[in-house]
Amino acid sequence: MEWVQQVDSPEFILRTLNRTVILNWTRQFRIDCLLIGMTELQEEIERRSAIGSEVEVAAASALASWIKFIEEQRGTMTDDSYIHSPELWGTIKKLKANEVQS
Repeated sequence: MEWVQQVDSPEFILRTLNRTVILNWTRQFRIDCLLIGMTELQEEIERRSAIGSEVEVAAASALASWIKFIEEQRGTMTDDSYIHSPELWGTIKKLKANEVQS
């Protein structure tokens, strides 16, 4: 927001901000944050599996598929449907049920 202060008329910019503009501005950042979290979860699952802990294989495979899909599509995503997908969050919840709230 520092750049807003450098504009001649920051009030105009702030008046034109609405939910849609903010969502569009932050979409790539939110997708990148989601991918970071998903990748960290995938690494944790791989560590658990390596030490012999039980891992839900289908959910781990689904997570890997989601990561690949979002990485491939993130530059062209024009809405938040993937970020809020019930299937995605269901997969994450299966793998990290104690930390994900519905």
